[in-house]
Amino acid sequence: MNVPSAAFGTGGALLDALHRLGRDPAGRIAVVVRLSAMTPPAPRACHRRVIRAILQDSAQRHDGQIFATGNGDLVLLCRATAAEAPAEKCPPGATTCVACPDLLMRLLAAEEPDAERLVSVWPLAEAAARLPRYAAAVAAEPAGVAADETAREATLAIEALERAAADGDLPRLIRRQTGIALHAGTPRAGGRIAGRAMQPIYREVSFALSALRAQIRISLDADTDPFLFRHLATQLDARMLALLSGAFGSGGAFDLGVAFRAPTHLNLTPDAVHSPAFVRISRACHDAGTHLGIEMSLVDACADPDRFAAAVQAARSAGAAVVLEGVRYASLLMSRPGTLGADMLKLDWSAQLTELSARDAVDLRTALGGIGVHRIVLQKADSEAALLWGMAHGIRRFQGRHVEAMLAAGRIMTCAHAAGCTFRQCADRAGATDAAARAGCRNLPLLDAAVAPAPVPATRWTAAPILQRERAA
Repeated sequence: MNVPSAAFGTGGALLDALHRLGRDPAGRIAVVVRLSAMTPPAPRACHRRVIRAILQDSAQRHDGQIFATGNGDLVLLCRATAAEAPAEKCPPGATTCVACPDLLMRLLAAEEPDAERLVSVWPLAEAAARLPRYAAAVAAEPAGVAADETAREATLAIEALERAAADGDLPRLIRRQTGIALHAGTPRAGGRIAGRAMQPIYREVSFALSALRAQIRISLDADTDPFLFRHLATQLDARMLALLSGAFGSGGAFDLGVAFRAPTHLNLTPDAVHSPAFVRISRACHDAGTHLGIEMSLVDACADPDRFAAAVQAARSAGAAVVLEGVRYASLLMSRPGTLGADMLKLDWSAQLTELSARDAVDLRTALGGIGVHRIVLQKADSEAALLWGMAHGIRRFQGRHVEAMLAAGRIMTCAHAAGCTFRQCADRAGATDAAARAGCRNLPLLDAAVAPAPVPATRWTAAPILQRERAA
């Protein structure tokens, strides 16, 4: 099949190629990636780009061609090469195959626990009927949204977000969230958490993309195109640093000089860490005796490792702790983010963590142990199941909506003015930074302290009593 390796065909072209190969299919295989079978909202544009790049690399090295079917699947036809993969990774009955199927399955496992069903490797000599049937079926399906069109829509949406951020009320777009450490906490039968106290370990200040999306009424996810979102973050960081610099000493929600029981973390891009505005803020915090932490994304570290390393050094020189955020469990299985020089690493919680294969579960425990569970924060801990999983794996640091619910429960149970407040109001006010959203709270010092001064008993770390009281009212 003398087709340029860079050529991309369509579903109908796949049938034509199979017809031409019908006379001599020996030594060739088909790698079928069923993106159409992924659980929505997947597949995203970034999935398609990465998978196309992997397939294109194999196509270039093994005289192959890639076909994009009407339903969104991708198919690679190429020569099999023994040097590419061990025999146990090859399909049954085959002695040689390219290595990309195993890599694809490990990448897709970040979204689909049963990723093996999404990738098939068929030797053409043995799949004389199966592959043509598949090609005919997908060629008959209506065409989906092309990857290029998806990318174009993502770009337009980012531009709309950027305009909303430039024109909007900045404090309304910024949220605070508190990270905590659970001391002496252990899982208890029945799903409750037993322990002595919650200790705030930092308060993160960042832009809430949900607030931006609400302004322009779109449902675009950050994973649609993470690099476009990082471009947006660069623009937003400059505005946030200017706001924080101007608010220093004001005593308001943005005053980094106000004493808090733990450091304030700023979610920034490496470019923002190198900016004069960050230097001014870090010096002001140092003079006021307050501590800063800088959170940077794993996406940034991968996009420009040298720039990221320089930002880590700049943050350390300013006396700020460094946190690597946006780490998914698949990243721990395939790479070593713990070696990037961060003081803490934020692992994103996913329900898929409870469904890992035995091999991946062992590998994940090994990765966590290599980093040190004392350096791990389980981020996006939006349910008690997340806390129970983390504690079972030795993790004691958490951040997320369930943590905010626990903190709100503690405040309401100790606040003298709680009779006029609902549980949800307390949680929302604690995360807000604009005056309108905080209005109504009659105990701002407690709200801004994040957690009640006295330890909250573990048996009361649940929202259930509060919600029952509100329903009764």
